Amino acid sequence: MRRGGIRAVGAALACSLGVASAVSGSLAPSPQIIDSARIASVAMTAAVAPGQTGVEVRLEYRLDGDPGTLEGPVRIHALGIGDTEVGDLRLLVPGSSIEPRALTLTGGQGVVRSAVVDLAEMGGDVLVLSYRVSGALDLQDGAVRARLPLLILDLPQAGTTRSTFRAAISVPEWWRVAGTFPSGLRAATPGVWSGDLQVVPAFVSISARTDARWRPGLPWALDVATVLILVGVSFVGWRHLSGVVREARA
Repeated sequence: MRRGGIRAVGAALACSLGVASAVSGSLAPSPQIIDSARIASVAMTAAVAPGQTGVEVRLEYRLDGDPGTLEGPVRIHALGIGDTEVGDLRLLVPGSSIEPRALTLTGGQGVVRSAVVDLAEMGGDVLVLSYRVSGALDLQDGAVRARLPLLILDLPQAGTTRSTFRAAISVPEWWRVAGTFPSGLRAATPGVWSGDLQVVPAFVSISARTDARWRPGLPWALDVATVLILVGVSFVGWRHLSGVVREARA
């Protein structure tokens, strides 16, 4: 039962990713990207600080191939989520003498906002996108939800290994986390939730309590459902065996 629930959550995630890809695909594609450079892995780090609604996010893209062979600019997409706003966006190549490039997302009121960048000019097979998500935290009566849109490079993935996407999100240690999206994030160390995925999600979110009051989340609900089913099956089995024993004695 629990595995089925997890698979259902995974299916929902895949569906949402497919919708995001379809929206992105409706925009003009980046030219000549198929055979020149692909996304090998993406590492995300973010830190949620108490008393602030903005969150600093860092994405490290590792590319498979030579971005210098790309013909034309590549788009960077961000999915609009609620009142969140992506700003202070900078692109840099670690170890390069090229100055970090400041970027601005455009797109008006649409759900997808984008920018374009010439990766061939930037060079390097490791790219770092740093930005700030304003309005990332929604706090109501001790309940908080952090929503962090990811900036997606319009390049194909080199493959779908387990570690294609890695996330590590720091939250205050006294938060009682009730759920995450994607659901694969786990408490690696106190205050740090991390996990690996085969695909790059459009966003990451964490729901928690900040007042130390516990609230059930999806993992707890799955555990309880599993226990109740096992107890029910055991009770039915016990009743059946008791009836067989009574009939045998009679």
